[in-house]
Amino acid sequence: MLAPHSSDSSSPAGGDAGPGYSPAAGHAASGRSAVLVIDDEPTVADALRLILCDEGHRVLVAATGRDGLAVARRERVRVVITDLRLPDISGLEVVVTLRRERPHLNAILITSHAAPELSAEARRVGAALLLKPFAPAEIIRLVERFK
Repeated sequence: MLAPHSSDSSSPAGGDAGPGYSPAAGHAASGRSAVLVIDDEPTVADALRLILCDEGHRVLVAATGRDGLAVARRERVRVVITDLRLPDISGLEVVVTLRRERPHLNAILITSHAAPELSAEARRVGAALLLKPFAPAEIIRLVERFK
């Protein structure tokens, strides 16, 4: 299961990305495509960042849907992992918006609220659905599938 990790990754990068945005340490200037994590729970976002960085991925983090959209439009993002429930717009709306702009973008919706209609909705927009709590191996498997 995802375990909380402490990190100072919540400070804005360069001051222009908005609150909650943070590139993974040591990877901000990289030209490689990235995994974008959008989650307003710092412990979840940081745990995902650490897990994926340990696997060699460049990881960007945003705390709101709108910040995530801005980051995705500015950076080379290959995979978006977003919580379904965000403080401003839903993760589903984030996925729909980004996939409209970039049809080949891979998306993973994470939620702790299981519902049969949610699974169907995730499939409809072309996103994988992952229920919290999940093991690190599950998120790694999904992200690796999108390489």
